[in-house]
Amino acid sequence: MSHIDVTQAFLCAELKEDKVVYVQPLRGFEEEDGKVWRLNKVLYGLVQAPVRYFEAFTSEVRSFGMKDVGFE
Repeated sequence: MSHIDVTQAFLCAELKEDKVVYVQPLRGFEEEDGKVWRLNKVLYGLVQAPVRYFEAFTSEVRSFGMKDVGFE
């Protein structure tokens, strides 16, 4: 396989506990008392999204016994 295109790949990665991200609810989903939501998974446009996805992908690939080439 020389190429793979995964749609919505960034949405599969979990946020780490040390990188807590809060967002305001969308219009129509507001919480009482102005509460905000804590994200468990990354969203498109989030700065951490590519890094968290790469970490999740790398971990999964390594679980199959594959190794990094070290250069490319």
